[in-house]
Amino acid sequence: MASIICNSLPRLKKLEIPNSDMSCAAIIRFLDCLEELEYLDISGNDPPWLAVSCFGNSLRSTSNQ
Repeated sequence: MASIICNSLPRLKKLEIPNSDMSCAAIIRFLDCLEELEYLDISGNDPPWLAVSCFGNSLRSTSNQ
């Protein structure tokens, strides 16, 4: 799915795919290929450690802002 979105919509600015059970590789693919992406919602993905394993210490929460 990530490759299809990247190839079809390379100038995408907002992507919402909550509760999609997205793999770490797919999330990284989105971040690599969608250079104009400003907003990415991957909330509710399982397992809960997915975001930490993908982004490590560079992950920042915006829920408290």
